[in-house]
Amino acid sequence: METSAVLLRTARERAGLSQSDLARRSGIAQSVVSAYEAGRRQPALPTLAKMVEATGHTLAITLQRSDPSVRAWIQTVIATTRRASRMVTASRWLVEGGG
Repeated sequence: METSAVLLRTARERAGLSQSDLARRSGIAQSVVSAYEAGRRQPALPTLAKMVEATGHTLAITLQRSDPSVRAWIQTVIATTRRASRMVTASRWLVEGGG
């Protein structure tokens, strides 16, 4: 199971929440919560943080060089964040008239 899947499920269960409760608190569809917890989908870091915080916990990440699954997950998050950042910059550029 993916690191984020275990993290989400553990945080939710420790908070005594159902997947539906977490979905309502975080504004994310219950089917998406289920997919994240099952490892069928990978949340972006801001989404993961939002969901963990909705359980009343705080997200803290420790990078471990020796764990390839953590490295791969972090690389995915960084790539996703960079793409999102470029999209926001492009959107701003378009809205502000290209200059």
